[in-house]
Amino acid sequence: MHVAFLSLNAYDMLTGGHEGNVGGSQLQQALIAEELADRGHEVTFVENDAPFKEATAVNGVRVVLKDEHSDRSLPVRLPARVASTLRTLSEIGPDAVYARVPNLDIFPVAAYCSVTDTRFVYNFAHDSELTDDPMVFDGSLSDNAVYWGLMQKALGSADVLVAQNDFQYTRARERFPGTNVSLVWNGYPDPESGGDSGRDPDSRTDRSDDAPTKVLWVATLREWKQPEVVLELAAEIPDAEFVVVGGRASESPDLYDSFRAAANETENVRFEGFVPYENVDEYFARADVFLNTSTDEGFPNTFLQSWANRTAVVSLNVDPNDILRENDIGYCADGSVDEMAERLGELVRDDERRRRYLTNAYEYFVENHSIEQVTDQYEAALRGEL
Repeated sequence: MHVAFLSLNAYDMLTGGHEGNVGGSQLQQALIAEELADRGHEVTFVENDAPFKEATAVNGVRVVLKDEHSDRSLPVRLPARVASTLRTLSEIGPDAVYARVPNLDIFPVAAYCSVTDTRFVYNFAHDSELTDDPMVFDGSLSDNAVYWGLMQKALGSADVLVAQNDFQYTRARERFPGTNVSLVWNGYPDPESGGDSGRDPDSRTDRSDDAPTKVLWVATLREWKQPEVVLELAAEIPDAEFVVVGGRASESPDLYDSFRAAANETENVRFEGFVPYENVDEYFARADVFLNTSTDEGFPNTFLQSWANRTAVVSLNVDPNDILRENDIGYCADGSVDEMAERLGELVRDDERRRRYLTNAYEYFVENHSIEQVTDQYEAALRGEL
């Protein structure tokens, strides 16, 4: 089976580049693609061209480039991008196309797959995609009713719509009653699967009394990720060390600079800036607690990275399917920063509770989120067996 991933900006994740595009959506695409390639499938990533990119092959995955036409106005950009995407798909001739995030390329993908009888699998990346206020990175499309009306028709033509959590699954079934909707968790490689990883569950809880508890935050700095909440928590919990890892977002570049300046003025906050994906696991392995301060998300990959590395999670808003609560692996503050500060403070000062959470977290991860289990389901969807 030949699968085309309409990845567009997952080049850094796949190649180990350092341009900063290493979010959760890109990570899932790269992990699934590489697992499919390991199983003998032909896999092609279709990427928007950029000066730092080149056609290549990495870990069995071929990368082809197409024109993005980002410097043109929307009336000119749309037909040019449609033509570029159609031409690229025609040249590579896939058996199935996987896409994620509602961008302009969904229209030519839907048209191509319909005309050529190619399977089209779409994966919702963010809960807001299934609300009346979808999160988009192209501001010119935020309030364009025609665009979103056409997007609903294009997504409705997919052979399978993949949801990451129960909220997405329920909403997708309501909005697309004639389309097959499937629930598939995100997956992540087990860092301990290769043998003894050296991660002793007691190593972070049985440290010297004067060693501060390490609290980690990892994300691209975007408005809806709310990194400023970290500064509020750091002020409330001065006996913890807060480590922030994240690159600059193209749609909100000033946020990076303002946060860095504020973090540098805060004694117990260390701002690392952008860190390549291959080095990020080291931060999770050293952390005691991971923070999520987003307004909402689908299923954060950083949760998986935390659990895989035996790290508890404290979340402001996001708790897909109440996983944190029901599995005793962290807290969700239901939108209250005050509640988040209180719960985080308790966890920072309670070694026994952290030890219980980190043990439960790893056990839950192994049972539910291996990349092999997840790819089994995507393989079935792409074959038409889901």
